Amino acid sequence: MPQRKQIEFINDGKSSALICEGREWITDFGAYFPVNGKWLNSHRADTNSFHERTDEDDLGRYHRYETIYYIEQTPIIRFTVKVYHDLSVVVTEAETPADLHGLRIEDSFSNSTFNAPTFRIADDLNFLLYTFGLDRSGDDYPGGYWPEAIYGRSSEEIPLDKPFAPLILFQETDKEDAGTVDRPPVLIVAPFNFYITSLLRRFDDGYIGRGLHGAVDKLSQGTVTKTIFFFGDGLAETICAFGDLLLNLSGKKRPVTRDHLLLERLGHWNAYGGYYAEIFHGLDEEKLRELAAYFRMEKIPVSYFGLDLWYKFDRIGLARSYSPQKGKYPRGLKGVRDETKLPYVLHLSALDKEHQYGSDGDFSQIYRRIAAQLSEEGGITAWHDWLRTQQHLTAKLRCDPQAAEEWFAEIAQAFSGESLSMLLCMETMGMNLASTQQPNIIAVRSFTDYLFGQAGQLADLDDRNLGGFSRESTAKQAFIKQNLFVGMFCWGLGLYPFYDLFITNQHHPEGFADPQTVEEALLRALSAGPVGIGDKIGEVDKEIVDRLVFPDGILAKADHPPFIVPSTIFDDLLVTYTESQSANLRTIYLLICNVGEKNQEYRVDIDRICDDDRLIYDYFAETMVDCAYGTLPPAGIAYYILPPRVGEVALIGFIDKYVTLPAERVTGVHKLAAGGMTTTLHAPPHH
Repeated sequence: MPQRKQIEFINDGKSSALICEGREWITDFGAYFPVNGKWLNSHRADTNSFHERTDEDDLGRYHRYETIYYIEQTPIIRFTVKVYHDLSVVVTEAETPADLHGLRIEDSFSNSTFNAPTFRIADDLNFLLYTFGLDRSGDDYPGGYWPEAIYGRSSEEIPLDKPFAPLILFQETDKEDAGTVDRPPVLIVAPFNFYITSLLRRFDDGYIGRGLHGAVDKLSQGTVTKTIFFFGDGLAETICAFGDLLLNLSGKKRPVTRDHLLLERLGHWNAYGGYYAEIFHGLDEEKLRELAAYFRMEKIPVSYFGLDLWYKFDRIGLARSYSPQKGKYPRGLKGVRDETKLPYVLHLSALDKEHQYGSDGDFSQIYRRIAAQLSEEGGITAWHDWLRTQQHLTAKLRCDPQAAEEWFAEIAQAFSGESLSMLLCMETMGMNLASTQQPNIIAVRSFTDYLFGQAGQLADLDDRNLGGFSRESTAKQAFIKQNLFVGMFCWGLGLYPFYDLFITNQHHPEGFADPQTVEEALLRALSAGPVGIGDKIGEVDKEIVDRLVFPDGILAKADHPPFIVPSTIFDDLLVTYTESQSANLRTIYLLICNVGEKNQEYRVDIDRICDDDRLIYDYFAETMVDCAYGTLPPAGIAYYILPPRVGEVALIGFIDKYVTLPAERVTGVHKLAAGGMTTTLHAPPHH
């Protein structure tokens, strides 16, 4: 349970501030947007005094401060600040007392409208933000970009040209403060409704605004936009507590690995970066049967296929119909599933304008039909890619906040009606926040395609005059950093991060070799999310697979993705940790990553991560050590197991697995009075 913090809202009629534990975090609340050619800029006018009272709602009891902002003599918004002292939470609300028209600025998230509140950030705070994923629409297809983490030491470093959500503010901690767990004070600022069209942005004058997409032109009377200010201690701890609050409000439970094949077991995928991707060798009915036979013969525990571009389309990213391509799957996917016993995680794109579902833009009806098709073909999960492209191509999903919320909810509910879980891909941060309201959305791709980090694959595409792909070549360091940062936040929201498929074989022929397969496999084991491989028949490295999966097909996974130690955020050496917790036995997995361009020496004080007595096992050196230290090349990774010391012993676990003591394998732990312990482990046959 997060510790309660002392929160105050101070207003003197001209300026205002949010104060936590005696220090200012946020100042100068206001509003800024046009209404029929006139601009509301509350910072250039005298502000009415805030009227105070106490009340209660779904979040609990709060102290309420309310004022009205005017243009000339006309009330434009009723602005309310609610301070929930028991939760260390502040929620602001901007309500329209009458219909508003003429709000539109341009078709862009970057140039937002209805910015309420606007505010300033205290000068001595660091920030971490996540770019939204969409900027301007009306540009060339496909629109948008992968959300990424950006961080800095001053609000002046917040980009002017990128909308974002959320904004995380934190105080810097002293790296030399040995023996103290790294848990700085943190504030998360985020939209609290209308997630799909809501964003944060920085203005030229330094203010931050919470606004709506710039294409929104009208809001009806009684429309309320909400913003949450969530205080806590510790970066990952506050992110998780923030996510818990959102999940609890909607009644969504955090997904449990054992309830979903996608999360519990290994898959084979043909997405970009895999040998059988459509831009390389493709898949068809015969190849699926051959893959399944190979897995059985070699005892490779693949439990499902992640199937990309299996349906009818004229242009990649735009589906005409979710019917299997007849040339590739003459019996449909169902016949192959019945034969191989391997179900599917089925890829979806944005809808082509000429799609075959009719329904006059009724997404609810369209997606119910699509969900039924996926279920009939043997799907277990809808892998909905190109989500931001659908919003980019559909004006109503940008200019009508309520319609955008309904669209996203209708998609999820349609798949839920067929008992299909969802994996989001090419999404926006608004969609990630909105997923907290949809129980069947369980996972999200956390960064760009594995392909774009593979020099051999990109060279092959260049040789075939498909050089457009190589323009998106991405350094391994960026993959590591963004998967870690984005994965950490999405986990907080109840989403398992998917770091994408990978190639297991560092000697894979035909340009598919990846010299860092060990690092790629380790990152996926620690991610806690889906794990997928993409090798050619006969080329899977079974030793790598064996370190990921038990013989019974269950992945050896950590409890959550790696959490970043805050004091290392600004360094080229990112220090992160995850864990396995079972009963009173907690094993910590320490991951150190060089995301810089030069060799880096490291020495990690494990007291910054945990405050109990632990031994240190160097996984790659296969030995106990006194300290976690060494040198890493660019994109290099060091990995240590930190088991708790019990007397003079410690249990490391299954040392043939990357995650040596998965929680589900521990069935009993009993500490002995003499100083030792007895532990009961569940291991499958032949292990």
